[in-house]
Amino acid sequence: MALATSWRASLLSLSGNDQDARDLVREAVEEAEQRGRRALLPLWRTTQARHLLDAGQLAVAEQELDAAEQATAATGLSFTGELAALATRARVAFHTGDDATIEACTARAHVCLSSNDPQQRQIGAWIALITAAYRDRHVTGHQLSSAAAYSRRGHVHTAGIDPADAVMLVRAALVSGLREVAASAVEFAESRAQRNPRFPLFEAVATHARGLLEADRGRLMDAAERYGSSRPLLRAQAWEDAGGLPAAAGFAEAQACFERALEEYEACGAHRDSRRARSRLRKLGVRPAAAANAPDIEWRGLTRLNWVSYA
Repeated sequence: MALATSWRASLLSLSGNDQDARDLVREAVEEAEQRGRRALLPLWRTTQARHLLDAGQLAVAEQELDAAEQATAATGLSFTGELAALATRARVAFHTGDDATIEACTARAHVCLSSNDPQQRQIGAWIALITAAYRDRHVTGHQLSSAAAYSRRGHVHTAGIDPADAVMLVRAALVSGLREVAASAVEFAESRAQRNPRFPLFEAVATHARGLLEADRGRLMDAAERYGSSRPLLRAQAWEDAGGLPAAAGFAEAQACFERALEEYEACGAHRDSRRARSRLRKLGVRPAAAANAPDIEWRGLTRLNWVSYA
């Protein structure tokens, strides 16, 4: 029943009812605390963290993940969504630039990859993909295939699906020179969108993925608009992707795209992404205004620009 409620919250979020999804999880947390069902708190906290990540509230998502760990330690029990929590933590660290967390996630991914459990191997492959992207490393076709199995898992898995996984998969494949794998991921995203017209997020992701594959600025800008306000990190990535294409549309459009991406990243607390967007603006000769609460110049988590060239 707990997993069913978690999946229901995921479906509400996918359909654009983000507030209803958060309300459902908040009520589940309150019920668990009031009735002494503390063994369920790690699952609810992790589910809440996932929705907060989607909403671009990275600092609060990290707090929820910490609360989930504390709740797990207090009960002394493992919980079904523990690996889902690990994947969410890796994604938060990917955007904020948390080297220590990425290292910890890498170590856990290696353990998962050696497991006899197919679900553990899939999630290990996905986390390995995130950490490789963070470190500006290419991945092999085998690694991508294993990660793709996780991204296509559906709701049979303990973790609800994240349609945005397709964007990361396409980007990783293109950077690694595996265009056929990227094309397969795009086709899957488009097929899923066609089969599920009531979920507009699927269409936005498919448009984004196709725009990456074909280096189509129009599609990327369309994807940014389709994401709306519910997926600010994805919207920022789409704007940055559009600005990073060959400057056939001119300097002014590239600058506008990077500036919009930077604004979104900073609002989300995505420090690593913000620094990259600032660097790209400086390469255009633009000096963006200093951000409030900007990290120190030696802030961790910086990687070379070429992996996330969003080409």
